[in-house]
Amino acid sequence: MLPEKLSTNLTSLAEGQERLAIVIEMVIAVDGAVTSSDIYRAVVLNRAKLAYNGVAAWLEGTAPAPPKLAAVPGLDEQLRIQDPGRAGAETGAPRAWRAATGNAGSAGRI
Repeated sequence: MLPEKLSTNLTSLAEGQERLAIVIEMVIAVDGAVTSSDIYRAVVLNRAKLAYNGVAAWLEGTAPAPPKLAAVPGLDEQLRIQDPGRAGAETGAPRAWRAATGNAGSAGRI
């Protein structure tokens, strides 16, 4: 477990706070081969403090978007275009996990 100063302050993605980040970007082909990769520094600005369990109903399409998300024109449509089948959504597995692993939430390695 991280020390409290790190977990609640320095590394927390608090709304409206800029945080330094390291991005590891990889393009992975259908066969699983890494076709390109890069590592670079970035600054993250979190526009809304959202937890998966707080937006689960919206992700499942059973409730409207939380106000901060609804205020972003086209966000809901864009997410649905990128994940039209929402495969695995019923398991509660976060979208990134489903996309990265290609499974519906069972444990596995990326």
